[in-house]
Amino acid sequence: MAVLLPALSSCILLLLLLASRASACERCVRQGKAAYSPSTIPTGGGICGYGAMAVETNGGFLAAGGPRQHRGGLGCGRCFQMRCRDAKICSSRGVRVVLTDFHRNNRTDFLLGSPAFVGLAKPGMAQQLTRLDALSIEYKRIPCDYNGKNLSY
Repeated sequence: MAVLLPALSSCILLLLLLASRASACERCVRQGKAAYSPSTIPTGGGICGYGAMAVETNGGFLAAGGPRQHRGGLGCGRCFQMRCRDAKICSSRGVRVVLTDFHRNNRTDFLLGSPAFVGLAKPGMAQQLTRLDALSIEYKRIPCDYNGKNLSY
């Protein structure tokens, strides 16, 4: 019995470690919802403080994130790859967005600026896409590539 106890505790420790890593997967593909903002910067100037600099850096592909993505400001500047799940109107390529703001709507994970939201559509389907209240998406966090520019203060 004394021999089995260390082996059992090692197995339990391994299971706990694997479970914590699985729940903390930052780069895993997640299901969510995105809403449309007709503005380039989804909710005005952006609580993260990037303002016009973010538009110049990422071509206007900006997003405001809900509490899970924004994380009290820790999510500012993070990049996400996303695509919508409606194959009839959505491109399979998706878009890369930078999180520049927070939005309080708990029905969607992201509020996308116009360039990012329209970028999700297949050619000729953008107008149909913007009529939707919310869009089912798949998204994951990705490394940011700012082409030699730095968004830090």
